[in-house]
Amino acid sequence: MCQSMVNIQSPTAEIRRGKKKKKEEEERRNSMKILWSALLHRVTIMSEIESVVNNKQSREVEQDVITDEENHCAAVQTTAMKVKEGKSQKPLKVTTIPGLDIGPEQLIEQQQTDETLKK
Repeated sequence: MCQSMVNIQSPTAEIRRGKKKKKEEEERRNSMKILWSALLHRVTIMSEIESVVNNKQSREVEQDVITDEENHCAAVQTTAMKVKEGKSQKPLKVTTIPGLDIGPEQLIEQQQTDETLKK
């Protein structure tokens, strides 16, 4: 009788153990999914932070390059540059308009008093 009971209980116990194993396996999978999603979220945040830092560093490098370029000048003076430096510059050719032989202050005054230029 004892042996038959063991045999009867054995399949039930096997089913229970199988269900328990399945439940444990499912819980383990769920916890792994949670861990992977948390890890993926962390990696995403870290990559966003890294891209922001890289953008800031690249802007700083660009500004440094621009300021370095502004500070550079020609270290060598060619013969053409020496010749050009020695010559005086030609004055600009402008057409003269009769009646405008006045200074800028006087021209501004005349423009302000002229009725045809007002809105």
